Amino acid sequence: MISGYENLARATFTCTPTEYVVLDADGVTRMPQSLDFVHASTLVCAGLTAWTALTEAHPVIAGQKVLTLGTGGVSLFTLQLARALGGEVNATTSQQAKEGQLRQLGAVDVLNYRATPTWGETIYAGTGGVDKVVNPAGGDAMTQSVMAVGGGGEIAVMGLFSAGDAPLPLPVLMSKGASIRGTVVGGSKALARLVDFVDQHGITPVVQKTFAFTDAKAAYTAQASRDVFGKIVIDMAA
Repeated sequence: MISGYENLARATFTCTPTEYVVLDADGVTRMPQSLDFVHASTLVCAGLTAWTALTEAHPVIAGQKVLTLGTGGVSLFTLQLARALGGEVNATTSQQAKEGQLRQLGAVDVLNYRATPTWGETIYAGTGGVDKVVNPAGGDAMTQSVMAVGGGGEIAVMGLFSAGDAPLPLPVLMSKGASIRGTVVGGSKALARLVDFVDQHGITPVVQKTFAFTDAKAAYTAQASRDVFGKIVIDMAA
């Protein structure tokens, strides 16, 4: 996927933004009253994916433990939404500089997965096992996700960034009575519930930087960077 971003960054953009489109009424929903267009635009993919992972099956309730991986858009939405649901959130990152940012968003503990390759085992030891793992990273993170999840817990996976060659520790998964669920983005009804939740809890999506449409190549370059924290937005009106 990163290579795809890099290829897009090299491409020549010749299209022009559309000011007006016609859509079916059931294909749209209102935006949160508390957000501007830039921040609201991040809900329909990353935000809704995190919401689906947290609420549409085995919904997170107050007091449960959640683990989110990395600092991309889905991961930070998971952190913000899970905290608003009353969850206790652990997070991982590969960069020490991001640890403080994750704690500011409400993570109770942050683990550097490069410094601690067995991060899942470490998190299990410290928490007794989390109730929900939201894994947008891909197959390479699945083994340690299984190690981190607790009894009866769930791993919601939607990442396609790596396939993961190692066989999953299925005996560990079965002994915990845990499950793995493939997660899609979500539908318009779920998005409407997310919009209401964002307004109710005053959640502001994390937008690292906004680019004008004419700087779209630079936006894709920024998205491909390991330093990305949250969402990169292309403002069609800028």
